[in-house]
Formats: sequence, structure tokens, C-alpha cells
Amino acid sequence: MEDIYQGSFVIIDDDPINNLICSKFIKKICPRSMIKTFTLPLDGVKFVLSYDSVDNTAKTILLLDINMPATSGWDVLDTFTYSNDFRKTDYAIYMLSSSIATEDRNRAKTHPLVSGFIEKPLTIASIHKLIAEQ
Repeated sequence: MEDIYQGSFVIIDDDPINNLICSKFIKKICPRSMIKTFTLPLDGVKFVLSYDSVDNTAKTILLLDINMPATSGWDVLDTFTYSNDFRKTDYAIYMLSSSIATEDRNRAKTHPLVSGFIEKPLTIASIHKLIAEQ
């Protein structure tokens, strides 16, 4: 088993199967990392705004789905943008989406809180890539 990243992971996606797949792949590469998954975006937001990382040296990687009912990934980003409790320097946010819309990719590239766009499904290679960017 590898263990190339000591940071934590938060996954906000309404699809529990996707969350399970992401968690399994992350655990394979980073077995000691804490992974929190949320199928309800607002529960994920509450967690992120109240979470105090035990390890301040590594950013928490947040994988955020774009298309979710009621609260989209863009809505989540708006909440973080306007919250005094969001610590931008503690997080690397990646939009994780099956969206093929050019607008979503461009919006992710230009959003100040977003570190990148990852196409679903998450792969071992994409995890290695986003960890290398930290």
C-alpha cells in the first residue's frame, strides 16, 4: 500500500456509489488519510465550515460535484466565498463532475476557490495528479 499524502479528503456528491468509489481509490493510495463523504451538500458545507484540521501542513482536498439537486456545487462555492468561517488556505477544491459542458470547465478554471476540474469517474491516476499539485 502506498501512502503518498497525509492530508484529509472531503467528498461532496449526491451519488453514494461515486462516494464509495472515490473513498476506495483514495484509501488505496492514502490509507491513513481521513475521508469524509457527504451526499447532502449542506451537511458537507457545515462540516467544512466547522472542521479544524489536525494537520495544518497538508491541505484538505475537497472533491465537489457540480450537478446536485437543490444545492449545486456552484452554490456550495458561493457559500464558501461569502462565509467568514471558510479558510481558503486549508483547502484545495476540485470540481468532480460527469459534466461535459464547456461552461462548467471554464467556470471551474476561472473560479478563485477551484484548484481544478476532474472528470468522473475518479481514477488512481487523477488522484496521483491532484496530490502532486499540493
